[in-house]
Amino acid sequence: MDVVQMVDFKITFKLEEPFGPLERMIKEAITEGKNYGYPEESIIEIALSEYDVSIYCQGEELFNATVHFNEFLYELFRFVFYAATGEIPEDVKSYGWSFNSIDELPNWLDKEVRVLRGLLGDEFDELTSSSFLRSFLGSYDPRLIVYGFRKGSHLYFVSVDYRKVRKVPISEFVKSAMNVIEDAISELGSCTHIFDGNGIGEYRKIINDYKRLLNFLKKKPEGSLNAG
Repeated sequence: MDVVQMVDFKITFKLEEPFGPLERMIKEAITEGKNYGYPEESIIEIALSEYDVSIYCQGEELFNATVHFNEFLYELFRFVFYAATGEIPEDVKSYGWSFNSIDELPNWLDKEVRVLRGLLGDEFDELTSSSFLRSFLGSYDPRLIVYGFRKGSHLYFVSVDYRKVRKVPISEFVKSAMNVIEDAISELGSCTHIFDGNGIGEYRKIINDYKRLLNFLKKKPEGSLNAG
């Protein structure tokens, strides 16, 4: 019997001063975008470009970066779907990579492969022989690479730049990530009216897509979100 021991896995996001609050950031992005004739997607990207995201496990930092928040949320969705089911629906936007085995990684990632081998040790061959994820999690810094490997009832969360790997129960990872997504939807959704009032309908579509994916996850049987 596989006894799953809980760990303290935490994801936080914050719009730091002097950029916040979000409403002001959005209004400034819309003004700038309209002055320069930016498309809706670019205006939204600017509005959500200064969020800081941190990830901790057992109080240890695994990731800390300013991110493209829209990209971060979609990547978090990818990790949740992968952790919970081993598969990612085709209609989930991707800003990272999925591989079916280590053999699919291009040669220019040889250095990362050596780091992974050192971090994963005896489990390297098993974990990299099936599907796994690679991502910047929306970070501006291309050095902040994370990998996700699924085995049984655990997700192996690997931070390449931090040289750390943490074995997180899937149930705990999914719960933590979904809570963060729900909080983000609430915060971002509170400003939908500003975009609507400026004729930028794309933002509402993005928020609705977040809600759709979250509801899809919530409707899955509890067991499918807890184990391999």
